[in-house]
Amino acid sequence: MKFALTIFILAFPLFAWSAPDYRGKWKSSSELSSEFNEPNEPRLNEDQWRFFREFFGHITVEYGEKIVTVYEEKRTYTLNGKQETSDAAEHVYQYEYVAEDDTKVVLRQKGEDGVWQLEILHFVNENTYWVYVGSDPKLSFMNIREYFVRVE
Repeated sequence: MKFALTIFILAFPLFAWSAPDYRGKWKSSSELSSEFNEPNEPRLNEDQWRFFREFFGHITVEYGEKIVTVYEEKRTYTLNGKQETSDAAEHVYQYEYVAEDDTKVVLRQKGEDGVWQLEILHFVNENTYWVYVGSDPKLSFMNIREYFVRVE
């Protein structure tokens, strides 16, 4: 009986603190991102908001076992009053699982520059998560989130 109770006590936190499975394919949601960001980040002007509206919704992220692939669609956007075009691209990064609780998963991802960075996936539900755009040091002053929805 003691053995069964010990197993239950040790196993229960694994179930109680388990975030949704992050592995699979996720698409950036322009609608969800804008819905949160616009009322919560008053420091941006209309040109900056236009850029973010055109930026979100064009990335798909696929998490495998140790590799994350980021697919960027070709898109046109306005930056500093000028029309710019970004070509489609595919980026492959190594990542490692670090930790999780019931609403967050922490991953360590190796950037193109070889530097490891933490990425925190904040789950709204099993099919939606968001990340801070402010994790980029150049954007750290902003309260901007990019939302992703599960596609596979």
